[in-house]
Amino acid sequence: MAIGKIEALNKHFVGQSDIIMFDKPADYAAAKLSTLANPESLGHIKLDSTSFTGEAASIEPLRNEKGKTYYNLTTEGTFGFEFFAASTSSEMLTEFFGAETISDTFTGANGIPASATVLGLMHKPAVLERPIMIVNDTADRSIIIPRAKIVANLEMDGKEVGIRVNVSAEAIDTINLKTVMFVEGELAYTTDN
Repeated sequence: MAIGKIEALNKHFVGQSDIIMFDKPADYAAAKLSTLANPESLGHIKLDSTSFTGEAASIEPLRNEKGKTYYNLTTEGTFGFEFFAASTSSEMLTEFFGAETISDTFTGANGIPASATVLGLMHKPAVLERPIMIVNDTADRSIIIPRAKIVANLEMDGKEVGIRVNVSAEAIDTINLKTVMFVEGELAYTTDN
């Protein structure tokens, strides 16, 4: 019997060119890729800030008194990543933190203009559950997490304040959605990204 290859041509997922979030489905049991709504790019993600944070799969041997392995316990890994969104726009602060506009602000008498816009945030949990997609450097392959737990925090990276976002794949196994899904195909943007 001849030895074959699993794949005819290697496929690589290298780099990251964009991160896209969707609205949370009303019912995950009925959701499918075609019903994921309102995909929106998160814009500028700081160079080299994206890293994978999932836990590695592991095997832990159980040993007898002589040190010989008699059984191996296995633990499945998880999939997750984090990134630094280089924006503190009102839209991004509202999206990740539920920022609220403060209407009673300044009088102008103390040097701060009365026309200043003030947003209040971090007074409630910054945790989201929704689909998120990370796009490779050539925008022709993507990884989508249909049911992602997303948590954000303000962070200072060098001299820049931005939003540190941590993403973890939540288990889902329906006919149409799986915990992590690879997408082959170039994305079509309505604006220059």
